[in-house]
Amino acid sequence: MSPTVVQRRDPPRCDSDLAAAIGPGPWLVVAPHDDDAVLGLGATIAAATAAGIAVHVAVLTDGAMGYDQPEDAPALVATRAGELRAALADLGVGAAAVHELGFADGQLQRERGCRPDAQGGGLGRRLVTVLRQVRPGTVFVCTAADLHPDHQAATPETAMACCWAASPIWRELGPPIDAPREWHYAVYCAFPTPPEVQIAAAPAAFAAKLRSLRRFVSQPFIAAMITRLEADGPYEHLAAATWSPYRPALYRDRFAGEPGPCSADFAEDCAASVALVRAFRPWPALTKALAAPLTLVGEGSSRLFVAGFARHLARRLGVALSLDACGGRVAGAGPHLWCSNSGATRELVEAAQRASLPGDLALLGRDGGPLARLISERRVVLTAPERAVAATASVLLQALTVGAAVAERAGQAPPLAALAEAIARTLAAAPDPAAVAAIAGAQRVWWCDDECGLADELALKTMEIPGLPGLALPGTLGLHGPEEVFGPGDVIAGLRPYADDLALRERVVASTGVRIVDLEAALPITDLGPWTPLVALAAGWRLLAAAAVARGRDPARPLRARKVGNPATGI
Repeated sequence: MSPTVVQRRDPPRCDSDLAAAIGPGPWLVVAPHDDDAVLGLGATIAAATAAGIAVHVAVLTDGAMGYDQPEDAPALVATRAGELRAALADLGVGAAAVHELGFADGQLQRERGCRPDAQGGGLGRRLVTVLRQVRPGTVFVCTAADLHPDHQAATPETAMACCWAASPIWRELGPPIDAPREWHYAVYCAFPTPPEVQIAAAPAAFAAKLRSLRRFVSQPFIAAMITRLEADGPYEHLAAATWSPYRPALYRDRFAGEPGPCSADFAEDCAASVALVRAFRPWPALTKALAAPLTLVGEGSSRLFVAGFARHLARRLGVALSLDACGGRVAGAGPHLWCSNSGATRELVEAAQRASLPGDLALLGRDGGPLARLISERRVVLTAPERAVAATASVLLQALTVGAAVAERAGQAPPLAALAEAIARTLAAAPDPAAVAAIAGAQRVWWCDDECGLADELALKTMEIPGLPGLALPGTLGLHGPEEVFGPGDVIAGLRPYADDLALRERVVASTGVRIVDLEAALPITDLGPWTPLVALAAGWRLLAAAAVARGRDPARPLRARKVGNPATGI
């Protein structure tokens, strides 16, 4: 009964280990009504119990309002209790793992919080009792986007109860638990934003779900629900339950006066990039290496923008350049240019340990990591670690280093003074409020460029800084099919998007409702010919940081991202 669990990433990650992909057991599924857990998560529950994960179900209400004919009402609570136990038994959940709280159906809003005069002290307190009894590693509750008022009450009450249960209060209810991982499932209404996980159930688990649903014979609507679920197939989805703690630093930038820590950290990184551009010196060893085929090996920004900008510059300057780019897991024979912000990225360190390194170079953000110990010929571009968003100043300087080597082969040099001045001017400007609002309110941001690596890099930074899905449309890719999926929640951003075809731009906007943000309209960007993408990169940082603050996020303190990438350990 092993399912396929797909996590929405790029590329998507598949797994058949439910505990590894979703969270450790025991599991606690909070259901406002007896059938909700089966409707939203039945196949996953069946697969989990078959895999040996202990699953508990907490049913919050008595189901008294679900009658068809008035004469059915007096016996309905007992009837539904029997249906519940039979249904969950079909999924492998025994009676001892079923927790019926018995609140009045349709009235959960009245039972919220802690009420000494209420049944068991109120919904929140009762849930704390269950949480401390079960001690779950993972908790599931329906999304608050559902229309039913009981569902809308259950979601925040479960989140609050998890906080209370993990706190050193109410010891009479049991010892505090470790904070569990929390997920939302859907019952009647779609998720408010796309879910992160899809579970494709095995046939046995899906059959168990349908069999379980047929136990609810007292619910006349259930047959139509079963028909719809059969048509849609064995799929269930989960959305991560997240919330952002209040910190004054998140909002101080929006008001006049002294900047808060978020802007101070970010401004320090940006100022460092300007100073480093002014003090830049070419790297002769890299200029020599680029005369022959070279493979740039990096992960994330150090690969995307550095390689993309080098190829762009070579095209614009008429330089023959053989520069491959790949990640550490697929790196082949050298010579290599190892690019890393931290110098400790596991994929690169492991690849470097396997490689024959004579003639290899390393272009690092910081010194002292495993790559620095493995590769003697190296350039470190930062004088101090970045404080806010990793791989900002370091990646700009890495791109400048490789770009300067490309330019030297064309008998040119980068315009360092003009470049530093242009970046400083861009970073000092206040972004256009309409552009900030468009990015902050987007569901997805699609970045365009002229195939210089900017779209790939800002798509990644869109995910890291404001926490939004970022996608890249290099070159004219945005004119060749993606418009079929554009919608009112989408923003197309970049340097002069669709500038070569304004009629098409107007048609796409009119037909899809997509919004367009031009970086040049949002911030001042000095035209420095083929070096302009370096200025546009700084403009992208500035705009995305402002959008992050508008969304209540601190770019220096991400929710989940590991700002050293995938670090090597024990090396």
